[in-house]
Amino acid sequence: MKFIISRENLIKPLKLLIGLITKQQTIPILSNILIKVYKKNFIKMISSNLEMELISNIYIKKKIKKIGSLTVSAIKLMYICKSLPDKTNIKFETINNKVFISTNNSKFILSTITSELFPKFDINKKKNLKIKINKNILKNLIKLTYFSMAEEDIRYYLNGMLLEINKNTIISVATDGHRLALCSKYMMNNFYYGLKKIILPRKSILLLIRLLNENDEIIKITIGINFLKIKIKNFIFITKKINGQFPNYKEVIPTLYNNRILINKNELRLALIRSAIFSKEKNKNIIFKFIPKALYIKSINSEKEIVKEYLSINYNGKKIEIGFNVDYLIDVLNVIENKYIYISLYNSKNSILIEPIITKKNIINFNNEYKYKYIVMPIII
Repeated sequence: MKFIISRENLIKPLKLLIGLITKQQTIPILSNILIKVYKKNFIKMISSNLEMELISNIYIKKKIKKIGSLTVSAIKLMYICKSLPDKTNIKFETINNKVFISTNNSKFILSTITSELFPKFDINKKKNLKIKINKNILKNLIKLTYFSMAEEDIRYYLNGMLLEINKNTIISVATDGHRLALCSKYMMNNFYYGLKKIILPRKSILLLIRLLNENDEIIKITIGINFLKIKIKNFIFITKKINGQFPNYKEVIPTLYNNRILINKNELRLALIRSAIFSKEKNKNIIFKFIPKALYIKSINSEKEIVKEYLSINYNGKKIEIGFNVDYLIDVLNVIENKYIYISLYNSKNSILIEPIITKKNIINFNNEYKYKYIVMPIII
C-alpha cells in the first residue's frame, strides 16, 4: 500500500473516527483504524468498537501508487497529524508489517495489525426501512432531547434515546427516570405506513451530534431489526440498537394540572443560573414558591449561604412550594429558543410540564411543525 494525502484531508475525518476508540481497550485491534486504499484516488477509513462503526470515504488529489489495506493506531496517527504543519503532504507506505509515515522533514515507523483481523459489523438486512430526510430534522430532534438520557443506569434501555417513526411523524424521546424530553416533527409526506421504534445508545447519539454538523443537507437513514445506518456526506455511520422495552412516555406526560403559568424563558434561566451558585453540589436542590403574581426561587448550601430570586409572573392560584434539581431545569431552558414558556403544575408532589409558547413573533430557528415538551419530577423539600 502506498499513497500520499494532505494533512487536512486526513485530520478532519480522523477527529470523528477516533470518537469510537477507547483508551483502555482489551481487544488490541479496536485501538486501530482500518485504512483501505482503492484505485481512482479513493481511500476508506473505518473505526469500530463492536457496537458502532464509522466509515469515512476520502477522495485525494494525488494518484494512488499502490492499493492495499492495513490497521494502525488511531491515537498515534492523530498525534502525528496534529504535530505537523498545515498543508503538509503525508506519505504512507507499508513494508513488512510496518507502516512508514513521512513528510519532507519527518519520518515515523509504526507497527500494524493485519486488516483481516478487523471486525466486520454484523447487521440483519431483512425488513429494513429506508428514508431520506433533511439533516436538520434529525439534528433538532436530538438536540432538543438528548440531555435527558440516562448514563450507566441499571435500566439499560434508559441509556439512550428512542426514535419512533409513525406514518408522517418522527419522535425522539429521552428519560433518565427523573425527567423526560420529547420532540416530534410532522413530515408533509407519509414516508412510512406503520410504526417503527428503535432505541439508540447514548454514545451513538453523542457521536451523531458531531456528525450532523457536516454540510450535506439530505441524509439517508436505514432502520433494520438490530441496527440503524445513516449516510451523511462522506460518512457512513452504523450502530446497534439497545434491546429492551422503552417506557410508555405517553403515560408520563401530565394531563392533570390546574395552573398554567406564562414565564419569560430567559429571565427564569438567568435566575436559575444564579441560584445554582450556592446549591448543594450533590443534588443541586432549589425551591420554587409560587404565590399570586410572583415566583420566588431559593437555594441554600451546607454553609447556610443563600440565594433568593424574584420573578413577576401571571399566577393567581394558591401558594405552592416545590423543589427541583436546578440542573434539570437549566438543561431544558438552554435548548428552548422561544421567548416565553408555559410551566404547568398541579401541586408540590406532581411533575411539572414545560412547553415553549410558539408564535410567529418568538420563533427563532424552529417553525411550528416541531412540538416539544419536558417533564421534570419534583424532589422532597
